[in-house]
This record gives sequence, structure tokens and C-alpha cells, in this order.
Amino acid sequence: MFLSWKLKPTEVPSFNPDQKNLFGIDPREEAWSARQLRLDYAIPSERFAATGVFLPKDKSLELEGPLQEAAYGSCAEGEAALELGATRGRYRVMAVPLYTPPNERGPNGELALAAVIEPIQVNPTRRKKVQVDEPRLF
Repeated sequence: MFLSWKLKPTEVPSFNPDQKNLFGIDPREEAWSARQLRLDYAIPSERFAATGVFLPKDKSLELEGPLQEAAYGSCAEGEAALELGATRGRYRVMAVPLYTPPNERGPNGELALAAVIEPIQVNPTRRKKVQVDEPRLF
């Protein structure tokens, strides 16, 4: 999978570089610091696809373990807990940093990266059912 630093797709249209915020922070600086490591695209193998794990485009990922090491410029390998859409679990991660122009880096200068992930233990996230004693419309 390939990951880069960007805003949520829903945040991009609302960004206005000419509009000052309540605290006087430059909107460009605010947008820069709000960028997160997000999935650009993934090419799952047949075996990975058979696990049922869906990798949603633009899903943000926590910067930890091998992903963190690669974002700061080192090739890295190890285990990491990842939440990928409706699935979370432990994955074996092999990550390498990619050349990233300065204006496309993370808030602290982190690089874009490529990673190969292998599921170790995957658990679908279950939604909590809400108990309601009153009649419901839907």
C-alpha cells in the first residue's frame, strides 16, 4: 500500500486560505498541521483479499512502529496494530520511505511511504447495539 500526508477528502473543500480563524492562526498552517498519514491506494494479493479485509482509500493510519520509522526515513519491519476501516488487528509490516517533496510532507517533516502488510490476527470491528425500550421509528 502507498501512504501520503493529506487532509480528509471532506476537509479539502472547506479549506479557505483567505479566511482567518478565531485565534488568528494562518489557515495554511492549520491545514498543514491537520494532515494525517492516509492510504492513497493498495494492491491486495489474492491471499490478502481472501481475508475479507477492505482497505478504504484515504483511511488514516496511526503513525506507530514500522510506519513511524519509515516516515522518519528508515526502512523498517515489525508488528503493528492497525485499524483498517471496519477491521482492526495485528499485522506484520514492512515499510520503506519514499521521496517526498517538502510541501507534501507530514506536519513534522515526515515522508510518504510504501508498506507491505500481512495479517497476523484480524478482528472485525463490531458496532454496539443500542438498547431502546421505547418504540422506534426506524
